[in-house]
Amino acid sequence: MKMIKRALNIVAALFLMAGFAYSQSINDARKAIEIEQYEKAKAILSMLAQNPATAAESHYYMGDVYLKTVEPDSAKVFFDKGVAANPQFALNYVGQGKLDILNKNFDSAKPLFDKAIALGQKEKDYRPYLETARAYVLAGEGGDAAALETAIGYIEQAKKIASKNAEVYTALGDAYLLKKDANNAIANYNKALDLDKNYLRAYVQQSLIYRGAQSYESSLAPLEKAISIDPNYGPAYRELAMLYYSSGQYAKAVDVYKNKYLALTDASCNSNTRYASILYLAKQYQAAYDEINLLMKTCQVKPVMYRLLAYSAYEIKKPKEALSAMNTFFTKQAESNLINTDYEYMAKILSDNKMDSLAISYLQKAIDKDPSRTDLYPMLGKMSYLSKQYPAAIKAYEGYFAKTEVKKQPVDYLYYGLAALYSDKYQKADSAFAKVIELSPTYIQGYSYRALANYKMDEGNKLGLAKPYYEKVIELGEVDKQKNMKVLLDAYRYMGDYSYSVLKDVAASKAYFNKVLELVPNDPQALDVLKALNSPGAKNK
Repeated sequence: MKMIKRALNIVAALFLMAGFAYSQSINDARKAIEIEQYEKAKAILSMLAQNPATAAESHYYMGDVYLKTVEPDSAKVFFDKGVAANPQFALNYVGQGKLDILNKNFDSAKPLFDKAIALGQKEKDYRPYLETARAYVLAGEGGDAAALETAIGYIEQAKKIASKNAEVYTALGDAYLLKKDANNAIANYNKALDLDKNYLRAYVQQSLIYRGAQSYESSLAPLEKAISIDPNYGPAYRELAMLYYSSGQYAKAVDVYKNKYLALTDASCNSNTRYASILYLAKQYQAAYDEINLLMKTCQVKPVMYRLLAYSAYEIKKPKEALSAMNTFFTKQAESNLINTDYEYMAKILSDNKMDSLAISYLQKAIDKDPSRTDLYPMLGKMSYLSKQYPAAIKAYEGYFAKTEVKKQPVDYLYYGLAALYSDKYQKADSAFAKVIELSPTYIQGYSYRALANYKMDEGNKLGLAKPYYEKVIELGEVDKQKNMKVLLDAYRYMGDYSYSVLKDVAASKAYFNKVLELVPNDPQALDVLKALNSPGAKNK
């Protein structure tokens, strides 16, 4: 009985599997692929592959899934299986050609496309033309203008066979969109919707055009239309999240992407990569850092992810991790593809790792790449100062101050003044510290440094140039003597010396050196001076 029961269970299971296979179709799998439910698509295609009548076609779309999830080796396995299952089925030759296009082997791809189209013509099937066009679009996405023209030619051939097919017109719109021909793109998306009001992908692509034109309301309307037709259409939420981001609604962008788009679609390397990018762009640096690290454990990430990992690590104060990621990014990314911000972040990261001399060279590259980035000059000046390259610091700050449209900060004049001070350019230093005081009247260090610059200009301390600034240091510093001890000690010593040497006021001099002892009871210099001032030979004026 047990054997019979087990056999009946197996038969029942087979009937269920068969029922699933017959209840699902290639179109169901294609729909699942479109809405990025890849695991569902795989399940449908795996069942359909068991039926010889649909095996070759299911292998093609399974390969297509793996292409979309950036797994070309797996895609090749299925395209090859598809050819083996039915050499007369056209699309798997297109799939093999797509892989050649991705590897820039155009000469190898062309005979495969030609074979597919010849087989398709027997069946009056538009798909070999359309899928061949999509192969060339892959090259067009990398900037190959000739490939885009080739793609458009193939889609026009598909139109001759399927002139009432919304998918064909949407694909043509996609090609024109990549070509940056918005008028032809929108015309074809509109034609697709004239043919099928429920062809959701055309609405999403319309939105892309309007977003590119920075028309928020026009971009929002087609997405809302798509969602009203199908509230579970994931790609619409993806583009809604991007629209929110582009309009500065960062919290909404993250929320929609995470809780709508990702919830409705299967996690993939592409979708999670985009999510990590949105998190970074929304300045959620810790979340971006965590997401990218997870991605790197499961996906073969593009170089840009190392860029965002480095940027995020810098922002959350992880300088060592930032430097490691940035070094990896620079080794993986061609120099021609580096952007100004890469050099800027590398400079900041190196500086955080106490490598200012090397940081300067990267910051200079950023400035050379985009001279309009006047905001980088103060950073260059500070790094040059910290590396004790004082003339370079002076040059950077003076270039920055020459930009009249930029609002200067006290710290900019502070580092400029210090670089001038240590270059023995005391007049420049004095002028710089004067600006520090003007912009920040209660900043005690500004008065202390200006006093030092004037002391250096006043040989022998005969003119008392530093006196008013040290007096201001004492006025501000005595509010909190412990906090301001260092600058107060300098001020007391100067005033003590000035009182005795210039004013000949022994009592005043004693008072200042006694103030030194209040802060540092065993200060040897103060003890020696007071001993001399208290000797019989000392005279008051």
